[in-house]
Amino acid sequence: MRAALLLAACLAVPACGAQAASFDCAKAATTVETAICADPALSQADEHMAQAYSRALDATLAPRALRTDQLHWLASRESAGTLDDLRGSYDRRIAELLAEADKWHRVRRDVGEAEARRACVAIPDGPEDPCTVDAFANVAGSGDALAFQLQSYTNPQYRSGGGVVVFRRRGTTLAPVIATAVESVHFNPPVVVQSPAGKLLDLSGTMEGTGAFNAGSLYLMDGEKLSEIDTESWLFDLAKRLPKGWGAWKGIFPNYAKLTAATPLWKSGDGNCCPTAGRATLRLGIKNGRLVILDLHLRNGEAAAQEN
Repeated sequence: MRAALLLAACLAVPACGAQAASFDCAKAATTVETAICADPALSQADEHMAQAYSRALDATLAPRALRTDQLHWLASRESAGTLDDLRGSYDRRIAELLAEADKWHRVRRDVGEAEARRACVAIPDGPEDPCTVDAFANVAGSGDALAFQLQSYTNPQYRSGGGVVVFRRRGTTLAPVIATAVESVHFNPPVVVQSPAGKLLDLSGTMEGTGAFNAGSLYLMDGEKLSEIDTESWLFDLAKRLPKGWGAWKGIFPNYAKLTAATPLWKSGDGNCCPTAGRATLRLGIKNGRLVILDLHLRNGEAAAQEN
């Protein structure tokens, strides 16, 4: 019904064929994209949204979270029932992105080391509970070029989340270059490692729960340039390569210095505690900003699955 409403609206607009800035209308793949291209106001809104997203991406110190949020919005955009719904969705998203950019611009201020040791950097959209600094030190492997601040967010009942900020030293001041805070996550001290793909900054973290999932991030270092690596999409590739009914049910924590990883494998009917399918050993690489699987070796059986 939604698709019919939007398609009818598109066919009723004489300006069909207008160009939207953030995608090629000649390649419009969905009814919503077709409607955007057919409506001059929506096409302009799409252009403004792309500009607001670019501004927020330039400002943020947590780009992966912003990209994920944008993908969720793009998916939700497809559920618009009418053109008015779609226009409203664009108006709200543009306002959100501009507000996000403004919040991150306020974070991007130099601080002194004494302040960084004492007070949490306020990270936008982090846990709402009070924050304390758990640790401050130089990032191992960076000499004295980088420093970090580990954060804990707590309320009277429990610890609600964690955060990490990486600073670049600028003389006697510290400039934040990476900052993230997430509910139910513990971050470890960041470390710089030399890998087969080059120098990497590893911000490891663990999502609390039975799965102990990897909540960290990874950056390729090129001089002072830090480029975030996609460390999630390779997991979907792994799932496609496993035998039917098999899976890696808990977090996988690669050795980034060697670019290798290993995980026990579960099969249908296994308990969460006790995998029996086997074990996967992987050799990884970095291509086009993504962690990728270069080689996969499987060993079957409960004995392999239970290896430490």
